[in-house]
Amino acid sequence: MTEEEILAGIRSELNERVNANSNEIAVQTPSFQSQENLTQLLTQLVDTARKQQLTADQATQSTLTQATTSLGNRQQLEQIFSELGELQKGISGQILAPSQVQNYLNQVEQIEGQLRQLIRKTDSQITQGLQQAVTALAQTQSAMLDASSYAQLEQMLAQLKQNLNQWTNLPPAGAPLQ
Repeated sequence: MTEEEILAGIRSELNERVNANSNEIAVQTPSFQSQENLTQLLTQLVDTARKQQLTADQATQSTLTQATTSLGNRQQLEQIFSELGELQKGISGQILAPSQVQNYLNQVEQIEGQLRQLIRKTDSQITQGLQQAVTALAQTQSAMLDASSYAQLEQMLAQLKQNLNQWTNLPPAGAPLQ
């Protein structure tokens, strides 16, 4: 046998082994379609997580709005309480002169105006509370859907993990298969 014939035989054998290994790798390597499926799965995960984030942001905003309203009411009540206390101190233990009575009447009218304003706010809060009760029912339903979405996210993550594990368990391209 000549050197060229030996080299041709070696080349032929190498080509056969490369082709055989390539076929085995192609069978074991996830396809481009599998990678596309991973991309789609990740997109779904990101979209679902973003939706949940927006829902949580809305709930936080609602809570902050309620807290701000309650704080405003409390401050108004403190003002009324303070003015009533001053009025009580001024009237207690004194003989009232007509000029003082007019002063006290003016103070009472101011307090009455503040109280009416607080009553209007409270009426508005009652209306909002009823609306929020209806909204709470819708939010409960939404929370149930959220729980389902979270379970779906968990399943999708498990699927993603499984798909990624398939990629990590493969030998590097061109490595001999056992």
